Amino acid sequence: MAIGGAALLGLSAVAAVAAQPVAQSAQTPVAAANAVPQVAQAGATERAERHSVAGPSTASRQFCQDGAAWVRPHFAGLTLKGADTVTVRASAGESYTLTATHGTGRSLSTKSFRGNCVTVDAALSSPESRFAVDSLQSGTASADVVVAGAGDICGSNCTQTADVVKTINPAAVFTSGDNAYENGSLSDYRTRYDPAWGQFNNIIHPTPGNHEYQTSGATGYFDYFNGSGNADGKAGPRGKGYYSWDVGDWHFVALNTGSSSAVPVAAGSEQERWLRADLAASTKPCTAAYWHHPLFTRGSHSNSTFVKPLWDALYEHKADLILVGHDHNYQRYAPQRPDGTADATNGIRQVLVGTGGRAFYSFTKAQANVQAENDDTYGVLKLGLSSTGYRGDFVPVSGRTFTDTFTGSCKAKGNTTTPSYALSATPSAVSVVQGASASTKVTVTSSGGFNAATNLTVSGLPSGVTASVSPTSVTPPANGAAEATVTLNASSTAATGTANVTVTGTSGTLTKSTTVALTVNPAGGGGTCSGTNGTDVAIPDNTTVESSITISGCAGNASATSKAEVHIKHTYIGDLVVSLVAPDGTASVLHNKTGSGTDNIDQVYTVNLSGEVANGTWKLRVQDVASQDVGTIDTWSLNLGGGTSDPGDVFFDDFESDKGWQTNASATDNATTGKWERGDPEATTENGDKQLGTTTSGVNNLVTGRLAGSGAGSHDVDAGRTSITSPAITLPSGTLGLTLRWSVGFGTNAAAADYFKITVVGSTSKVVLDQRGNGAHINGSWRTLTADLSEFAGQSVRILIEAEDDTATPSLVEAQVDDVKITRA
Repeated sequence: MAIGGAALLGLSAVAAVAAQPVAQSAQTPVAAANAVPQVAQAGATERAERHSVAGPSTASRQFCQDGAAWVRPHFAGLTLKGADTVTVRASAGESYTLTATHGTGRSLSTKSFRGNCVTVDAALSSPESRFAVDSLQSGTASADVVVAGAGDICGSNCTQTADVVKTINPAAVFTSGDNAYENGSLSDYRTRYDPAWGQFNNIIHPTPGNHEYQTSGATGYFDYFNGSGNADGKAGPRGKGYYSWDVGDWHFVALNTGSSSAVPVAAGSEQERWLRADLAASTKPCTAAYWHHPLFTRGSHSNSTFVKPLWDALYEHKADLILVGHDHNYQRYAPQRPDGTADATNGIRQVLVGTGGRAFYSFTKAQANVQAENDDTYGVLKLGLSSTGYRGDFVPVSGRTFTDTFTGSCKAKGNTTTPSYALSATPSAVSVVQGASASTKVTVTSSGGFNAATNLTVSGLPSGVTASVSPTSVTPPANGAAEATVTLNASSTAATGTANVTVTGTSGTLTKSTTVALTVNPAGGGGTCSGTNGTDVAIPDNTTVESSITISGCAGNASATSKAEVHIKHTYIGDLVVSLVAPDGTASVLHNKTGSGTDNIDQVYTVNLSGEVANGTWKLRVQDVASQDVGTIDTWSLNLGGGTSDPGDVFFDDFESDKGWQTNASATDNATTGKWERGDPEATTENGDKQLGTTTSGVNNLVTGRLAGSGAGSHDVDAGRTSITSPAITLPSGTLGLTLRWSVGFGTNAAAADYFKITVVGSTSKVVLDQRGNGAHINGSWRTLTADLSEFAGQSVRILIEAEDDTATPSLVEAQVDDVKITRA
């Protein structure tokens, strides 16, 4: 029997004009970019339409389906500017108005409307506004649907829960992470998950958990659901893993909390901004979101407070359900706010359903607002969804008796908001020595469909400091974000101390601002600002431990080249993730499960902490993510460089944050793959290492196509040149030196025309590194470049990094750069 009877409708024009029943075994297609797929339901039909409107226009057209109990139009390429609107009116009296909030170039289905006809009214004044109605869905019975799912699945008992899903026969299946144990590798998915839950792959909508990220970049997860090496698919965009879809009159949002370092969830992160824009653009009256880590749990795991920004966004947009896993048990909560306060009117109900098949976790602590719980029954959550509410049922595996039933009503969402924007700076505090420069990224985030040009200016600068903004004006997409880089240049006589610099955005009469704390330090000054903790801390299996150092009396921010000296005794350092945690909770990853069975970590790490206030409690956090090997934090030391940037540092970038490097700055690049990017590299091999899966500090570096794909040739540089250029760097007078770490791998098909090159560009240009293919395998390894830049003293320079695969003969070219630093002697 086919499972579910579901397909995704309305992604493109429907082939047949006549209404046809939805195929019961249709394969779920992948949503196109900026499209929200609509899952079909049994008995529904879809008819192609051809109605296109461009502004200015007040066109009106009626769409009907004889005998239908409900109809649902699908819009393609919806773009609305300013106050332009499209209103859908139903024969039964309902209506819904689409505005600029609903995105640019977006494809979506509306809610279902009772009756057999809808009228679409355009009110377009801008020539840039346009839309098409390309299909009409309808049904003769209820528009209600059934969805089922669970988390923490395979496991040894997932065949039993798969049988439950099969019996439910849902329209769609979700997973809340940790789908294939132990490590979420492609082998784990093929041997553990696929024989049981693989039968639902035509209706699956997965999310990853922390176990998926025990395989670097969750490549096993993305390769299984999207196809090996594919950039997009059922699991969403590779490297992101968050996406949304509609079923019936519900909007579902799949989010990725599997690794907050690989895919951040913090306020202002790309994922959190995407979530807010996606929620604002939804046309559905009901909303559910799902991911792995619970904000609230009484199981053996701690509350995952790092997901609160996701809760905040969902609460503000009046979401109805949050579905999670991680603790291997079942917990249902009363509707509550993100701070844990019960709120029957506006709260969100969290259901933790980590009962997909992995061994159980018992309850270890009290937790407010729990309404039902069980820690010894495998089962699946079944959701019956209507346009006004939901019924949830915990359905146990055969032979077990625990059940749970609950109901709820959807909150009124509304569909209009006032266009506006917010301004933020990252980092919000920077330090610079006299004669040098520092930069911060300013983000303009749209809300309510705002999409107008916003001019950026800087004021409140201390004496001797100037500012440049690039670009000076940005236009965010509706409910999206746009960025600019503010560079602060301190002269050799700039006033020292800390001042609040104001960045102002102006768009018509709408003005917003944000502040950046700028500390100017004297050249050659600064104290030590260091500490040591020699108290042993045991590191048990599958446990996170911390050791603290408190810094006080250290003015300003930490250095861009702060040093963390770490000594850990452990018999298998490939089990460990080691992070340095700043007083504000920001974590910098020092060691990420590399080294396999090597004993002990004895290393000095250089970390860019210039965005962090020096004073406060710093923590060394060590996570043991596997079994059998244990160890001890022996001792560790921290030197923050005198609470300022190292007086000798003019520029430093470890690529853990975006400092404003620009790809293809000259607009002459032509490589088709392997383009330079900042990210966490995946290892490739061909007769030795070609792309290294490690960095020289932290998680990220610059790399020519960070993904491994199916092999060394999948994402290397192909068919031309790729380049990336640093932000402008103002050099002081004196003796100047450049150091950086680099790696390059060439195949035997690489010749002298295939290269990896680094050039410093000022009033003249200086090539400081030029590596070429020679017809033999050249394997990647981290090496150090040093170069004298004294000839550029007093100039503004940029660092140009290039790699090329000569188009005459396809060749293997992989390159990486990390820890770029310019110092003054």
